[in-house]
Amino acid sequence: MKKGKKIQENQAELEKQHEEKKYEDINKHEIEGEQRQEAQNDEESKEEHYQPEKQVVVFELDNQQYAIDIIQVYEMERLKEIVISPVPKAPEFVEGIINLRGEAVPVINLRKKLGIEQKEIDKRTRIIIVKLENKVIGLLVDGVSEVVDITESSISLPPDEITDISTRYLTGVAKVENRIILLLNINEILTTDE
Repeated sequence: MKKGKKIQENQAELEKQHEEKKYEDINKHEIEGEQRQEAQNDEESKEEHYQPEKQVVVFELDNQQYAIDIIQVYEMERLKEIVISPVPKAPEFVEGIINLRGEAVPVINLRKKLGIEQKEIDKRTRIIIVKLENKVIGLLVDGVSEVVDITESSISLPPDEITDISTRYLTGVAKVENRIILLLNINEILTTDE
């Protein structure tokens, strides 16, 4: 009789342990599920607050800063190392062509293209070589200052008040710290319909 009672007690103890283990497993799965959900929420929150950055090359024209996407920039050249050969009957804004490692590259004077008053070429003057699809073109600028990271949230549409250059040549205006940088639309700059 005592032996049967002992067996019953052992079975009851085992069932109790089994139930406790079952509840532990359920709690463990619930906690893991909550942790996974929290991690997923954190990731979504990070994605919402993440501001993708892009790098632009900043250059100057008439004391105003402009920029183009660094992806489009092939290289930058000092003018003293290059001879620009004039091209007869070319549009006024085409300064001429240069020999870039055996390739004839047209050079656009951005001051002329954008209708900005001309100035003498000096030691700060640079040619930015840009690549767009199959075209390689040089852009004559007053000087190249730096490469800057900008976020999409810092870019706004060009204001209507900008009258000194055609707004079709701009993709936007970037506010970086206390500076205004005009973002050029290279596709429009390089159109040949003029």
